[in-house]
Amino acid sequence: MIIGIDGCRSGWCVCLLGSECSEVKLFSSLHKVFTDYPEADRIFIDMPMGLSDKGFRRTIDSELRALLKPHGHHSVFTPPCREALEAGSYGEALSMNRSITGKGISIQAWNLSPRIRELDHLLQDKPLLRDKIYESHPETCFYFLNGEKVVTTGKKTLDGRTSRLHLLKGFEPETQAIYERAM
Repeated sequence: MIIGIDGCRSGWCVCLLGSECSEVKLFSSLHKVFTDYPEADRIFIDMPMGLSDKGFRRTIDSELRALLKPHGHHSVFTPPCREALEAGSYGEALSMNRSITGKGISIQAWNLSPRIRELDHLLQDKPLLRDKIYESHPETCFYFLNGEKVVTTGKKTLDGRTSRLHLLKGFEPETQAIYERAM
């Protein structure tokens, strides 16, 4: 079984792809995903892992932006450093992140802090999961599925959804049905 995970307003949107069934479910916590599906072989999550902190500088975000230029680079943001995740406000997190990494953080990154923090705490509490969970970025996946070409249509447009679903159908014939059930 392969699992794809992304944060959403109500928690976590989880796509389960297995030999017997494929479906999309919502979970309120990551812990519950791993409790319900311990047999998962690989888990791909659209959430930053391996955060910068006082002793480590994360570089993957700038590498992905360079790969996805000129159309998809805006979809990759730099996450808050580990210390900034514990801040009580955006202003405090921004100041803390600048002092530790020399860079600011976007309000988008700050708004994802609860989900990033949940994943970071889970990986610290359960280090064995680090061998099963892989950070995955959707637009980077579509880049490779599209023959190492950026998908130029926006993901929120009809053309963008159609082109992405078409790429996925090449690997999972039931993509359209899975999408329709999820919606």
